[in-house]
Amino acid sequence: MTTYDSKDSRNLILLTNCEIYTKDPTIAGCNNILIAGNKISDIFYAPPGKHTVPERCIEIDCFRNLVIPGINDAHIHLLSSAAVMNQHSMHSIHSKDYEMIAKTLTSIKTKHNQSEWIGAYGLDDRFFLDQNFDSQWLDKFALNKPAFISNETGHAIILNSKAMQMLNISQTDDSLLHGVIDVAGNGQLTGKFFDLNSAIFHKINAFTNQFNADNNLPKLFTQLHQKGITSVQDAGHNNKIDKLQRLSLITDVNAIRIGLMIGCNIQNINDLASIHQEIDTNMVKFIGLKIMLSEATGDYLPAKSELEYLVELSNSKNFRVAVHAVEEQAIDMTLDAFSSAHKFYPDIINRIEHCSEYTHSVIEKSKTIPFYSVTQPGFILHRGDYYIEAHPKDKHNDLYPLRTMQETSHVLAFSSDSPVIPPDPWDGFISAQSRNTLRGNRLGTSNERLAFDEIVDCYTTNGAIVEGSQDIKGTLAVGFLADLAILDASCIGSSNPTLLTILNGNIVWDSEALVLTLH
Repeated sequence: MTTYDSKDSRNLILLTNCEIYTKDPTIAGCNNILIAGNKISDIFYAPPGKHTVPERCIEIDCFRNLVIPGINDAHIHLLSSAAVMNQHSMHSIHSKDYEMIAKTLTSIKTKHNQSEWIGAYGLDDRFFLDQNFDSQWLDKFALNKPAFISNETGHAIILNSKAMQMLNISQTDDSLLHGVIDVAGNGQLTGKFFDLNSAIFHKINAFTNQFNADNNLPKLFTQLHQKGITSVQDAGHNNKIDKLQRLSLITDVNAIRIGLMIGCNIQNINDLASIHQEIDTNMVKFIGLKIMLSEATGDYLPAKSELEYLVELSNSKNFRVAVHAVEEQAIDMTLDAFSSAHKFYPDIINRIEHCSEYTHSVIEKSKTIPFYSVTQPGFILHRGDYYIEAHPKDKHNDLYPLRTMQETSHVLAFSSDSPVIPPDPWDGFISAQSRNTLRGNRLGTSNERLAFDEIVDCYTTNGAIVEGSQDIKGTLAVGFLADLAILDASCIGSSNPTLLTILNGNIVWDSEALVLTLH
């Protein structure tokens, strides 16, 4: 065990009686972790009751509970997750159940002040494909109040007539160029917008602070800590460089570690090439460039040639690229772009976000191209019943085949994509272990299930790898950042197993189930 200077003024925390999650044979069998300041100072074995506790140290008796590295949600939309805290969830409304939407809107309306907006999120995607679901239908239940509902995946939104009027939205709106404005056969706007949610919310926030994300961030951070999360990776494809400074100003050492992706365009690539080493802070870091590969307009954008150019240009500046690719064709295009860039920049491994339709042809191509896969096992639980209804049975095995993804991608990391689903890694554990949906159905074959230790790695070590921080976090090791969670592993699947969370050497969540003693 390390000897200590009695005058050491750093915060000291000693975890005793631990089960330490590790694959390092030199640590296996150890049962104590000493934290000094914001780093792990020592990991050692001492017979129960025989350990030495330094002065001015908080001792935490873990009662043989499991200690793991802090969980890293590798794909989240941080500000959107905070903003929906002031919106009403429609996740539980089944497809075609217009009566339930009407009841929900009526209930919301009666509880709101006259000046407030009606905001909801998480509605089944299939409503947005129905021609009868338009602003005029929405007007029936919210005629005199501005109202909006966003879809489950966060890529579509519907506004009522009052909202469109207040926001002064038209087909020629310059701020809505990079998506789809839905227009009826008579030339009138239907109120539905695709891949324009960020632009619409920018307009809404100019009118009201009702959905201001910054006010809700402390509450969101607490929710994340309660789940053992110490790091997140913000994956917004519209993120601008100034968001690094914005998040740095509202994120202190007790909040959360944020890896920020910036929207991938030529301007941002060139600007970041000259300043990126100057913009990182203690808790907020630039981790790569994000491309949204979408077919909202009917054709995939960016086109194949532009996608390849952006990936190669980014890699030439030593930037990793993360591409949103859900469908088989999108994943195939992305792998081709990665393959082309890899010939010139073999040291950079790029990321595919979601990787949902992992078909046989994708699997074969993936074996020849190094890439990181960042996916969402919790979708199996929360959206699995939708997938089962929307896809032919012979396609179910292609949806989120986690074991195959683990075996064919360079590294597999897990995330939530919150606010699409809650930022709860324990939902992901349930999904990855069982492949069961909320209604008790199983999506695909049980052969794609993962074991407990594999899931832990996907949420911790692998999360650090895909953001390039594996040298400082994601593993319990001396000299690494003191980000960790203490778990009652027997609770996984029935309740939140997190007993205590430490971030940057500070206790940020305590369930009060453990004994803490100040020496």
